[in-house]
Amino acid sequence: MYCWSVWESFFGSMQRDVGSFPLAPALRVKLIATGFRTVDTILEFNAGELSREAGITNEEAVEVLQIVKGEAQSSSSCQIIQKRTALDLLVQEQSQGFIITFCSALDEILGGGVPVAKVTEICGAPGVGKTQLCMQLAVDVQIPECFGGVAGETVFIDTECSFQLERLMDIANACLLHCNLIAQGQQDEDHVKAMQTFTLNEILSRIYYFSCHDYVELLAQINLLPDFLANHPKKGSPTPLHGPPPSLQ
Repeated sequence: MYCWSVWESFFGSMQRDVGSFPLAPALRVKLIATGFRTVDTILEFNAGELSREAGITNEEAVEVLQIVKGEAQSSSSCQIIQKRTALDLLVQEQSQGFIITFCSALDEILGGGVPVAKVTEICGAPGVGKTQLCMQLAVDVQIPECFGGVAGETVFIDTECSFQLERLMDIANACLLHCNLIAQGQQDEDHVKAMQTFTLNEILSRIYYFSCHDYVELLAQINLLPDFLANHPKKGSPTPLHGPPPSLQ
């Protein structure tokens, strides 16, 4: 099973779309136009042959081969599988926390909120509010720990150009008002201190927005996400609180 998964990973890396590599746009267009659409079609040639076939300079061909070979080898390299027990998995899952929404009914249905480190698919007909919910979560994930949040940040990838900054600001201001009311009711030093830095500008600065106009840009952005996340580590090392967060009726 492990050998098969390694082979499957290697085969998948060979079929990776050329448009998902960090190449210059003009260079990507030339490669795709001349039939070089996947990794395996490029690695069949050396720099000189690739230069002639794709109509690019020898220097550009060398650059393409270096980037493609480097990323293909990295994604297909074998790693030792770490053994973990079921208890380890349970502890890890419980420590991840949830994105609370301050809607007690929704949080209860979701078992505490929207789980992090998992994929959550939001479905619905056009106009029902899927984008609105995503913008709400982009704000809610930043709620400070003392309020029951995870104090995180957001990468928002928009494929429909439906992102509305004005609406996002309305959502952020409503969240700030809600947290301020909780802080006033709690009269707790941690809550008051958290609200000093939990501001509108701080919320907006922690939402990283990317607009993708086609599937090639989307694939490229997804493949670049690991490097982006490595260069933008979460500030601090918060430990999510357990138990129900305070909410207003």
